[in-house]
Amino acid sequence: VLTVTVRFIQKDAEERKAAFNPRPYYRLFINWIFDFNSTDPILDAINFQ
Repeated sequence: VLTVTVRFIQKDAEERKAAFNPRPYYRLFINWIFDFNSTDPILDAINFQ
């Protein structure tokens, strides 16, 4: 998924040149990072210490 996303961003940047807006892609990656780092309530209950 990451490879496809990066290739799409590169293609978009090459086509739009100066009009390229990286902000939507930045927001997408930030949301992915937050989702990957968030705890899952089900898994959190399993690892109760």
